[in-house]
Amino acid sequence: MAAPPEIIAGTLAYMAPEQTGRINRSIDTRSDLYSLGVTLYQALTGRLPLAAADAMEWVHCQIARQPEPIDEEIPAQLSAIMTRLLAKTVEERYQTAVGLEADLRRCLAEWETQSHIAPFPLGKHDCP
Repeated sequence: MAAPPEIIAGTLAYMAPEQTGRINRSIDTRSDLYSLGVTLYQALTGRLPLAAADAMEWVHCQIARQPEPIDEEIPAQLSAIMTRLLAKTVEERYQTAVGLEADLRRCLAEWETQSHIAPFPLGKHDCP
């Protein structure tokens, strides 16, 4: 049996906006990609993309606040990938893990061969 909508299950810092139950959106694999974005952001910067003091503030952050940009800390293309993963609306996020993987592999290949990641359009292999 599913929990009532006023009960939020999960770790708020990693929860996609649609998982808060405060917006009328379905939860699907794109919600998991948001959570992966939070994890990658934290791994790359040592901090969470959003900060809050209590549960209600976390819900507000997940719905309304944008993460701090990390362009200066990591290559711009990786920052763009983080921005896409952490988009508030599911349509603006990666639609599949395959699309994300292709972009990350391209970044890795360019970094290993050129020690630089040139800008490229994200999501070329991201087919829903």
